[in-house]
Amino acid sequence: MSASEYNELLHQALSAHQQSLSAATSTLERQLKMAMNSSEVAGNLNQFNYVLDDYLRQHQMDLSTLAMLAGVSKNTMTRLKKSVESCRIDTLNAVLNVMGMEIVIARKAQTDE
Repeated sequence: MSASEYNELLHQALSAHQQSLSAATSTLERQLKMAMNSSEVAGNLNQFNYVLDDYLRQHQMDLSTLAMLAGVSKNTMTRLKKSVESCRIDTLNAVLNVMGMEIVIARKAQTDE
């Protein structure tokens, strides 16, 4: 094999390797952007009872324990479970904080009407 043939083969191999690295980098960048832009949405206020019940079941916890951890009374927790819409934001934040969640303000999804 001549030196020029060897250089051409080496150039082709290097070019193929660079393309492979570029494709892999692009894939990783897309995955990272998707991960950074996504968040797990547990539900909206109308679904709070379901989210709360699911959390309590998964963590084998009762309402009194969650109330204690959130620094609210059992009565407050019971009222929150019955009607989340009428609770104070700081109370809801305290409970959600214990649950590892937070309130997020987002635009409503567009409906095709």
